[in-house]
Amino acid sequence: MARQRGNGGFTLIEVVIAIIVVAIGVLALFSLISTGMDASAKAVADTQGAIFADAVFNGFRANAAAASQQESRTNHTWTAFWNNISTATNMVAMPMAWVGGTDMRIIADNAPHELSFVNQPQRTTSIAGIPNFSLRYRLATAPIGTGAWKTHQMFLWVWPGRKTRAQDALRFYTEIPFGGNF
Repeated sequence: MARQRGNGGFTLIEVVIAIIVVAIGVLALFSLISTGMDASAKAVADTQGAIFADAVFNGFRANAAAASQQESRTNHTWTAFWNNISTATNMVAMPMAWVGGTDMRIIADNAPHELSFVNQPQRTTSIAGIPNFSLRYRLATAPIGTGAWKTHQMFLWVWPGRKTRAQDALRFYTEIPFGGNF
């Protein structure tokens, strides 16, 4: 008996199934790329928020250290420093490298504030003033303990970008002790 040889190749159904499998794989790959880009953007925003928090806390820490150095029995600069923080009389200016859109003073009044940082190239070009990133923050202070030279705690909530939901906030905390008059 002679073997009968069939036609070689694939049937139409096999080709359609192969195309569907490849299409699903490509779509999954595209969704992974999108997810990776979203995660990267969130990491950049979180890093900018952490750098902002570090600059704020260090600025207040430096101003508080100067106030504690000037403190004496008659000159109550430490107490006045903390009393004036919430009234915007005593605030921290951000470093000059952070060029702000409007007001770059950081106020600890436990109210939400928004900052936009704009592009400032080193040479004069037409691309100056493009917003680089923006964030919202809320800064609160509270004393710990009693007496004139108490430690103060600072709570900072940062919302990178235009987010406003409480669960989206990055939360930072520090304590600033009275340094004394050395």
